[in-house]
Amino acid sequence: MKNIIFSIFLVLISIIGCTENAKILNGNKEEQFLTIDSSTGTLYYRNIPYTGIYEYYHENGQPELIGYYFNGKENGVWKTFYGNRQLLSEGSFLNGKKHDFWVWYHENGQIELKGSYFYGERVGDWEYRYDNGTQRFWGTYLNGKPMGEFEYYNEHGKPISRGSYLYGKKDGIWEYYDKDGKLIKEIEHSSEENSLFQADIMDYESQNVPFNK
Repeated sequence: MKNIIFSIFLVLISIIGCTENAKILNGNKEEQFLTIDSSTGTLYYRNIPYTGIYEYYHENGQPELIGYYFNGKENGVWKTFYGNRQLLSEGSFLNGKKHDFWVWYHENGQIELKGSYFYGERVGDWEYRYDNGTQRFWGTYLNGKPMGEFEYYNEHGKPISRGSYLYGKKDGIWEYYDKDGKLIKEIEHSSEENSLFQADIMDYESQNVPFNK
């Protein structure tokens, strides 16, 4: 686990009275004045919700995360990076929630995952790709739940499965294929089934470097 030490340079701004506008970096004993409320995700400096730039670095000195806090919450554009400065992800926050378009990249620069959020919930079309650029899955979300047709593929572009979701549950006929893309079975699902959708993708909600890592 990385040993993070922060330095803070304070600048008074007139936006909300005496709110402190700071830039958090590695390298200073000010870490003791930084706390985070685990129940709300609010970042505090000297017991005041933090406003300012947040920068986190890899052990090799390259940037790992760059973003901005306003009143203790992530806001605006945030970026994360691999250790070689290659962009890993980019997207926006609104009051601590992912909002609007987000994109993640493989280390070779190929797009891995892209889609949109509405105040923390996945919405609209989402697409996931292998590092060779081949599509891995695509589908549509509504209020954070899969809705409508989804298709999954292997790294060679052959179908693995396809079917529809209704409010996060498999619904109707689903087709399943072997590694060569040959249909091997069909299963009928009902949206009344108890098992909710389990995404066949990484938990990208945890990609951001946590404050206390």
